[in-house]
Order: sequence, then structure tokens, then C-alpha cells
Amino acid sequence: LIIMADVNPPFFVSTEQMYLDPNTSTSFEVIFDPSFKKDFTSQKIDGKITFSLDNNPQQYFIDLHASLVFPNLSLSPSKICFGSLLKSTEDNKIVHITNISSIPASFFWELLPKKKETDIAKLFDIYPIRGDLEVGESQDIHISFFALDRDDENFFDGIAVCHVIGGPDYTIDLNGSSSAIEYQLGPKTIDFGTCYLAENLQSKVSLTNASDISLQYEIKMPKSLS
Repeated sequence: LIIMADVNPPFFVSTEQMYLDPNTSTSFEVIFDPSFKKDFTSQKIDGKITFSLDNNPQQYFIDLHASLVFPNLSLSPSKICFGSLLKSTEDNKIVHITNISSIPASFFWELLPKKKETDIAKLFDIYPIRGDLEVGESQDIHISFFALDRDDENFFDGIAVCHVIGGPDYTIDLNGSSSAIEYQLGPKTIDFGTCYLAENLQSKVSLTNASDISLQYEIKMPKSLS
């Protein structure tokens, strides 16, 4: 009896053609080759071995199943925009990470500039820089941005890369800008002229925020005018 075994990658068999005498049996190996996997994401793979008999149209099948398990994380959000900050001030935001795989995960962070001349360490910071997560465990990661006081540049960006040991890399785009306080106030002088003692006079002063950040202000009147 001649038996042919056919299967598609990543499954393989050690022998594709077998010869059996009456009342005999044989064995062969079924091989799963995971080397095709390049992205380190967990995946379930199904296959099938088809057995064909020489001079016989009937076929027999064996179902195959394999699971590729890598430490995988979910990160939220996938992009952080700090907006515009007052020069020489700092803000921080939180990235929520969760181990969504069936095995423990270890990770560490790296900050990369989008422009070669950018000193990323002066702009962004991450803490904790590394950690371990059990299955289903979550952790908050703090990413901070410092608005540098530069006359020639006010927009800054970078990339935060989360390296999972034995797993994939995850990236988060970062950006923020720095701004100085700019405003216009007018008129600078109010002249009510001559008025009667009991007369109530009014005038308007206009305050315009010309910067990219919110402007907080307080009005103080001299005690002699209150």
C-alpha cells in the first residue's frame, strides 16, 4: 500500500510517501516550524494533513492546531499631544498598559527623536522606565514634556518605544510646543475729564490674549480709587 501525505507550511511531515506491507504499520513526525513569524504577536494556526492512497480516490485527514504565544501588551493612548505649554513649564500624561497575553511580560522604554539634532532627554521623560506584568495585570506609565525656552523653535516631537522582551515593540508618537505670554491691553490711559461729584462715569479696557496658551489675570484697584 502506497500512502502520500500532503500538508501546507508551517506544518511539515518527516515522510511524504510511505509504503506499507499487509498487516504492518509505520510512524512519522509532524513538524511545526514557527520561524515564519516575524511580528511577535500571538496567533493560533490551523492546518490539515491529507492522506491519499495510490489507485484509490478516497482521502483521509488529520486536523492540526498550533498556538504561538508571545508576551503582548495593549497601550492606550497610542499618541500623546501635550498641546502648547508656557515656556519652561512641564506637564505629564498617563499611558495605560495591560498584559493581554497568556504569559508574563517584561518591558523597558526608550525615547527616540524624530529629528537627529533634537536632544530628546531635555524634552520628554518616562517613568517607570521598565517593569514586569503578570497575565492580565495593568500599570500606568507617566510621560512628561518640558517646554524648552527657545527663540528659534517652539514645536517639539519624539517617539516613545516600549520594548517587550521576547515580544513586539510598541510606539507612541509624542509632540508638544512652547509658548510665551503675549497680550495687548488698551487703552493705557483713561481720561474722564471734569465730572460732577455724584456723576457715575464708565469706560472700557480691552485685554486680548495673543498667545497660544490660556491667560490668567487678576484686576487690582488702588485703594484710593475703590
